[in-house]
Amino acid sequence: MRGSRTRVTAIGLVLGLLVSVRGEGQTIDRQVEIRVTERLGVVKFRFYREEPPGTNRMVQVKAHQLMVVPQDGSATWMITAPRVSGALEITYGDLPAGFQQRVPAEEFAPPLQPDTTYTVSAILHAGVGSTIFRYSGR
Repeated sequence: MRGSRTRVTAIGLVLGLLVSVRGEGQTIDRQVEIRVTERLGVVKFRFYREEPPGTNRMVQVKAHQLMVVPQDGSATWMITAPRVSGALEITYGDLPAGFQQRVPAEEFAPPLQPDTTYTVSAILHAGVGSTIFRYSGR
């Protein structure tokens, strides 16, 4: 039952987030932004929303669900937290306090592959976003 529920959650998140990715470094909705940084092979995700709408002023918000998917489409890492919880910044492979890892179910997050393009998708307290990034491994 647990594996089935995880697949349903992952499919729902993917369907909700893959509505229209505009291209590398772009998010689905201009009002929500996921910023990806890589330094010495460590990837961090930060989440922002335009506030108030129409001002181009971005404020940091918490994410309570995150999924990283390589171009081949199989989920590499998926974590969730209750909606009342969340994190302003998430480091790939590090489980923030209050989060549960859904994929992989019983292992650590697999290492990202150098020179591979990934999509990171997140459900935020203030919307839904997705962006594409290329992992250099350096």
